Amino acid sequence: MEMSDYTIRVKNLPNDIEYDGREEILQAHLWSHFSSILGADQTQEAGEEAYHDNHDIVDITFGKQKFEDTEQLMQMNQLLQQNKESRHRLASTVQADSKVKYQDSIEDTETRYQKLKQSYKAR
Repeated sequence: MEMSDYTIRVKNLPNDIEYDGREEILQAHLWSHFSSILGADQTQEAGEEAYHDNHDIVDITFGKQKFEDTEQLMQMNQLLQQNKESRHRLASTVQADSKVKYQDSIEDTETRYQKLKQSYKAR
């Protein structure tokens, strides 16, 4: 089993009044919409070699925070992913110059991550 986490941001959602302030109704509509998109994607991939066997929606949540906070958290996550990829490449390479390049990348992403983390905590 392989698990991949993806987060998407949806803009221009309807106002709360359209669903009487009941987020679960909007959540159900979004769930149905995303499921139909994923189903169409699976049908389209049927003739090709599919990258993933299937797609499942695990949860839909609504973020109620400033966009700047969300963007900063997404940047932090991206840095963590880059760091993970560089560590994997470092472990699998044997060339000395490549090792230096990946080590530099690891140090750079760790420094940038720590700066973002500190500025996020300072808010």
